[in-house]
Amino acid sequence: MNLLQPLGAIDSAFEEKIANFRRLKATSAPDVYDMDFFNARTERPHHGFVEIQNDDARPFYMLTNNDDVIAEFYLWYGRNGYERTTIREWVRQLKTAKVVFDVGANTGIFSLLSCFADDQPRQTVAFEPTFRACSRVYENLNANGVIDQVKVEKTALSNQGGTVNFMHFENATRISSGASYVEGISHFHVHFRELCERTTLDEYIAASGLSPDLIKIDVEGAEIDVMEGAKGLIAQRATTFIIEVVPDTAEQVIGHFEDYRIMVLDDRLNRVVPWTGGITHHVNLLIEP
Repeated sequence: MNLLQPLGAIDSAFEEKIANFRRLKATSAPDVYDMDFFNARTERPHHGFVEIQNDDARPFYMLTNNDDVIAEFYLWYGRNGYERTTIREWVRQLKTAKVVFDVGANTGIFSLLSCFADDQPRQTVAFEPTFRACSRVYENLNANGVIDQVKVEKTALSNQGGTVNFMHFENATRISSGASYVEGISHFHVHFRELCERTTLDEYIAASGLSPDLIKIDVEGAEIDVMEGAKGLIAQRATTFIIEVVPDTAEQVIGHFEDYRIMVLDDRLNRVVPWTGGITHHVNLLIEP
């Protein structure tokens, strides 16, 4: 790397490599397990800001120091490069939302979308308990000039207060997108653990006076705990939820939502379909009162 080259600059050879990748994947859904994607970002790491473009939202930027897979999705796949069905539905729901919770914010894409979906004022809270990811949320908000539009809480949401140890399944050179405190959630090696604060949704709502009408939950297997700590919110039937579930948690999560409408946001096939059960991999659910 030429040290005199501006951080994040992409030369013509890199541009051609990205263009070739996009042609190769023109009919494929973005997939973190795609070996072509893995090889591309391994062979040509990127340090700098990536423009994030999605339908029906203004573009913004996210930083990667060869450490954020979400920014890397957009670098390589381009427009609508990450969870395309889920993000399309999130943006649609944002148009009428006044208070938004982003639970398991990672590096902040859903919170940033809350700022750039339209020009309507809304209160957004990003919950991210792990240090590096939470720090990157602040960096991304600041870089886009919206740091005053999102309240960042460095805490996990769960079924109780106190502290809990998060396991990181990637080494410290990467911002872990799958960190979890749920034992057995992953077969990958635990590189290190991090002690984090936690509370419940109902406790946070009572203390803050903020009650979300839209909430995204992506907590790597702890979604059952989050539901246990949100019984009061669920009972009010005033909130739309987008929740990532895995085969081991899906039925228990759905059990909390009697008489709610439940749809599957199928990012692989780019469609929204009714929930029928029997999933074999993680999916995002749209749950509406």
